[in-house]
Amino acid sequence: MRTIAVNRPLYPEPAKPAYGAAGQARQQQFATTVTQALQALVAAKTQGLPAPAKASDTDTLLDKVGDVAGMVAAGAGGPASSPGVDVVAAPAATPAGTTALTAHAIDMIGTDSHDDPNA
Repeated sequence: MRTIAVNRPLYPEPAKPAYGAAGQARQQQFATTVTQALQALVAAKTQGLPAPAKASDTDTLLDKVGDVAGMVAAGAGGPASSPGVDVVAAPAATPAGTTALTAHAIDMIGTDSHDDPNA
């Protein structure tokens, strides 16, 4: 990170139009150098760290209920914006969306997967 901070003011300089293609090439070379330095730093800092534990299976009944309710809410939500159909679709979309949100929230709390981007 220190390498990036030290060299950051220099980065936009070679890309000025007055330098032409050579400036763009120098900028690309500089970006490659900084990237390699950062990769080496990360590799050095993470060497010897244990691999993260595999996440537990979070495919539960509540997850499936939330998925189905979400599909119902999405299917009814589109027509709910059309005049005439909204009288039937909106009352179906609202509780389905609420059910989907609640089921997923309870599932994520129960399986401790609230920080899992795939949850």
